[in-house]
Amino acid sequence: RWEQLVVSKLKWELSAVTPGDFLMHILNRLPVPRTWDPVMVRRHAQTFIALSAREHKFSMYTPSMIAAASVAAALHGLDWTGKSGYGLAGLLDELTRITAIEQDYLQGCLEQIEEMVSQAVKADSIGGNSRQVTGSSFPGVSQRPLGDEITSQEKILEHEKAGTPTDVRDVHF
Repeated sequence: RWEQLVVSKLKWELSAVTPGDFLMHILNRLPVPRTWDPVMVRRHAQTFIALSAREHKFSMYTPSMIAAASVAAALHGLDWTGKSGYGLAGLLDELTRITAIEQDYLQGCLEQIEEMVSQAVKADSIGGNSRQVTGSSFPGVSQRPLGDEITSQEKILEHEKAGTPTDVRDVHF
């Protein structure tokens, strides 16, 4: 609580800008007809944004670029580019106009997103088609069922395996 008080008295803004902050602004400016479900497009884009947050290679992209590429991937995946007559190049032109991001960079980020999704789908199909209701089907995410708590014995064993000293008295020079 003291930290919050100090930050508020100094009038510091500590919130970070994320790709999700740009999502609705981009979607509202795109010429997508209302016949397309904007909630579905937004959900797909949010999924791509969430997946990209796990990958270190997306740290070199700005949040607005990740958001724009996620929207492009969502619309392209839902075949809006084929049905609208815009095509992928037209969609990228519109996103470049809206965000003022160079199209080459946007195309590169889009390709990274599509590659990431295809790898996640491939890993999911290799891992088997049986999904746990409580787990995740993406690699790197714990498959531990919800409600399965770690017992104190497991915690002790895990603590004993730790290679880093956890007490200052355990450090010997």
